[in-house]
Amino acid sequence: MFTITLPRLNRTIETRGEITLLELLRAHDVPLANSCSGEAVCGWCKVRILKGLDTLHTPTQDELELRNKQAFLNNERLACQIWVQQDMEIDTDYW
Repeated sequence: MFTITLPRLNRTIETRGEITLLELLRAHDVPLANSCSGEAVCGWCKVRILKGLDTLHTPTQDELELRNKQAFLNNERLACQIWVQQDMEIDTDYW
């Protein structure tokens, strides 16, 4: 089991994984903007990884290209491209 902590919303979500962070948030009615349905082209589902960044898988090529175009910070990732495989604490300005 993995725990995703959302401190700004005062929530935690538990999951077995094998789901993207965007899908997990949607399944638990946590709002997060997106318009490309997980294709890594809009960048609206950008989140800051407060804890767990060092254990995340490397970004996909699509995510890297978008990160460079939109000048993401080092701890910002696309929720649609993160496969939940560890505990994390996340935040976003969207909330």
